[in-house]
Amino acid sequence: MKRTSKEQLIGKAATIVKANNKSNVGFAGKIVDETKYTITLLTKKGEKKFVKSQIALETGEKIIQGEELVGRIEERLKK
Repeated sequence: MKRTSKEQLIGKAATIVKANNKSNVGFAGKIVDETKYTITLLTKKGEKKFVKSQIALETGEKIIQGEELVGRIEERLKK
């Protein structure tokens, strides 16, 4: 698994592949917003927010653990 925490994720397609709340697994859509602790996917049924620390996302061939994404995007990109 590659560390991808320095990438800009807004606009990318993503699928929830692991979640503390098992009913969230399988949600797929386009990442439309990101805050310090949440990520928002635009799904077929509308926007759905997820807590970053409780999920793992698949974007293309990469799986990103949500813990790697916690924090403001501008702070993460500077690291």
